[in-house]
Amino acid sequence: MKFYFCVTLVLIVSPLDVNAAETFSLDLPSVAKSADGFATGVGQEVTNAPDLKPRATGVVRGRIIDFDGRPLPSVRVFFGDDYSEFVTSDAQGRFELPSVPVGESALSFSSSAPTWTGVSGAIKATIPAQNAIVDIGDVRADEGVLVSGTVIDDITQAPIAGVKLKMLANGKILQTDAKGRFEARVQKPFYGFEVLGDYTEKSVMAEEAQNGAKFDVGTIAVERIGATLRGRVTDEKGLPIPSARLGWNSKGQFNSSTPDANGNFEIKDLPFKPLTVSASDGQRLTVATATPNTPVALKLAPVTAPLAGADIEKLWNELKIKSVSDLDRYFEALGARRVYDVARPQRLEVTI
Repeated sequence: MKFYFCVTLVLIVSPLDVNAAETFSLDLPSVAKSADGFATGVGQEVTNAPDLKPRATGVVRGRIIDFDGRPLPSVRVFFGDDYSEFVTSDAQGRFELPSVPVGESALSFSSSAPTWTGVSGAIKATIPAQNAIVDIGDVRADEGVLVSGTVIDDITQAPIAGVKLKMLANGKILQTDAKGRFEARVQKPFYGFEVLGDYTEKSVMAEEAQNGAKFDVGTIAVERIGATLRGRVTDEKGLPIPSARLGWNSKGQFNSSTPDANGNFEIKDLPFKPLTVSASDGQRLTVATATPNTPVALKLAPVTAPLAGADIEKLWNELKIKSVSDLDRYFEALGARRVYDVARPQRLEVTI
């Protein structure tokens, strides 16, 4: 097939000054003509015309299974130079790729399932001729890392069903069964996971695990949160002290707040266990052990002598304080520096 080019020259002269128009000449290479009189360009025949023939293709079939031989549904199977074309495996793990070019093609696989372990190595399929159907058989996923464990309530020691664990490497989610257990093969690398939901923050770390490794974390004790502590801050006569500050420790952090104009307060998202809460107006102090979901009355009294050893130890243990300087900062946050200067014993000897 031959393609031809035609060159047309249009010369426009301004109508405002026709007499002033100049004569232009343009020298072009000799234009070759075909037998029928059409120009073929500037003496050059176009020989690199695109091939308009449809590409020869075939079909690739197969099945994707996990390491234990079970079919894997909803796995994406990609092919092509840029892996832009794909199909998804059905409930039996089977897939069929139409229009795969004749010749050798590389395949790749991916899935958003939490138990997807990936496929290592090159998986290739070769279409020998137009309309050929090639079955590559079973494609087995990697062995992955076998992770397992049990999640229990830190207070009741009972297993917890439905707890979600987010894997640190890829963000995928595992979930405990009715017995609080989880066990699954996951894709390498595996660095551990964190417990999600209404529980105190908990992370389980692990060294990078390779295919074939087993990682049993044993028992994970978590504290459920969601309890509320309500109460009132008053002086010794029962009058409200809205200027007081409340202090407590939750999720390993110091927290503080203030009551309303009537001295009432509400602390939400607490573990379902007793906690130590303190209150001070800078002159007076009280420290009490409160039970969430049970109203508590905090009466402030002047501090005229060092706190008893038991009270200091209570603050130390319940507030997760690790040093004397931490105790100093706690009272600073509470706005009770002057109280603490009186309350602090000369020698603070508490075993951590």
